[in-house]
Amino acid sequence: MIIFNKYIPCIILLFLVTLSVNAQNSKVDSLSKQSFEVLEKHFDKAKVDSINDIIYGKALLLKARRHSDSIKIADAYYYLSNASTSLIALKYCDSIIWLTKNMKESKTYPSLGYLQKGNINYRQVKSGFI
Repeated sequence: MIIFNKYIPCIILLFLVTLSVNAQNSKVDSLSKQSFEVLEKHFDKAKVDSINDIIYGKALLLKARRHSDSIKIADAYYYLSNASTSLIALKYCDSIIWLTKNMKESKTYPSLGYLQKGNINYRQVKSGFI
């Protein structure tokens, strides 16, 4: 009985984390039903709110994938790279570059992916991370 009591806090914590992840996924699903303009308007604000930015970015990515819109997918990766930690942001930048490397109809991509990747690497070097 003493061993079981020792694991109760861990079980409760695991349960709460699972609830939190499920709540975030349902919020992403419901936000993905909004228009592209509504989702992108969230990123026009001056204040950075990385948790909500990631949720909105994932909703934009989900919507763009459903519509098979490569530019909107790249936009979502860009927004997610701004809201993520450096290592994850670099992966989003690589996704932008890979997705848009042969795209002729865009004047923004893939150069924005390279620019963002360069900015992230610069900040890492400046902060002594690398």
